[in-house]
Amino acid sequence: MNTMIRALAWSCLASAMAIAGCSEPPPRTVQEFMDDPVLLEAMLLRCRQEGEAARGDPNCEHARRAAARVAAELEATRRAEREAASARLREERRRREEAEALARQQAEEAARRAEEEAYEASWILPTPESDRPDAAIPRPAEDASPLEGAVPQERRRTPVDEASDKAPEAPPPDPDIAL
Repeated sequence: MNTMIRALAWSCLASAMAIAGCSEPPPRTVQEFMDDPVLLEAMLLRCRQEGEAARGDPNCEHARRAAARVAAELEATRRAEREAASARLREERRRREEAEALARQQAEEAARRAEEEAYEASWILPTPESDRPDAAIPRPAEDASPLEGAVPQERRRTPVDEASDKAPEAPPPDPDIAL
């Protein structure tokens, strides 16, 4: 009998352990689902398959909350990326418009300067080559006498004139000057 009691005790102990081991584990937290995307996807799939039966399951509720938070975080990240891209595009456009305005301003300034130079040049009369003081006056090769108009009065005097008692001759009166 002793053996029988022992066998019965062992079987009760085994059944108690089996019942205790079959109990459901505690529900997972929202953070656990957020940290493990594979577990989250598996739980959401199981909850969709069970339908109404999974409505009261805390794991399904936590998985849905975790999915909503992940979606919100993903949307916030996408929004921030779009805003950064938009800011970059605005900055590029502003720089391009500034460069275009600067180029337009420089072109207008160059056109204005060219117009002013052309206007100023229209008032300057071209000097003929013969009227320029530094231009050589052509003279025939056989004529060795100095030209009257090309040499100033002081240079027309020769050493012979200086040695003589005669006063140098006065230049002829200019017919253009009216008395």
